[in-house]
Amino acid sequence: MSESSVSVSELRLRDHLRALFVAAHVALITLMALPNPRRINERDLADPALQEVFSDWREVLEAAGVSLTPEETNTLVMSFANQYMDARAVVLDPVRPYFQYTGANQAWQMFGYLNRTPARLSVEVLSQGGEWSTLFLARDPEHDWRRALFDSERMRGMVNHYSWRERRGGFRMLADWVSCEVFLEEPNAKLVRMSMKQVQLPTPDVLRETGRISTRRTYWPEFRYADDCIWIDDSEATE
Repeated sequence: MSESSVSVSELRLRDHLRALFVAAHVALITLMALPNPRRINERDLADPALQEVFSDWREVLEAAGVSLTPEETNTLVMSFANQYMDARAVVLDPVRPYFQYTGANQAWQMFGYLNRTPARLSVEVLSQGGEWSTLFLARDPEHDWRRALFDSERMRGMVNHYSWRERRGGFRMLADWVSCEVFLEEPNAKLVRMSMKQVQLPTPDVLRETGRISTRRTYWPEFRYADDCIWIDDSEATE
């Protein structure tokens, strides 16, 4: 008897179980893929970037005849987000071991809103003559020292935390390594400064008119001298 002539009732039990497993897997993965904004508190709501997003949505709602104050918006968002996360936990927590075992767990949160004041990694050098120059500035084609490294997925993922002012200790460790690499390639360098330069994303019309993104301020400056580096003689290390 050919496979095309086999009726549903004649399918073996394992075929039904396989179909049930695939359907359950797809359903669970779909639920896991739903937005995961995490629980929100008062500190989160104070984020200026988030408040700008709320302001945009209030304008949209007001055009539709719905008016909300900033306080009402905060209360509504916090209530909805936390109730949503509670319901999500009830559904997904019992099956998290399955996600862990199959490797289907979502290890990071998706972007919930646009950071309109992001920061870019900057590496600058002070020459022996006392002049500062920029070696690297993220997303700037004119200052592209080690761009392939800094544009790699893992490096950008790490630097992204610094743009949100997270993991200051890791930033200091990166400054240690970067500065020593600079001194190896720039014998005239006297001092290396690595920092994060916060920018203000302009509106499309302003960007078209000016063609540039201005820096608002600089934070987390880290200074390193060549004496701060520990140099290892490769010939001695291989003996």
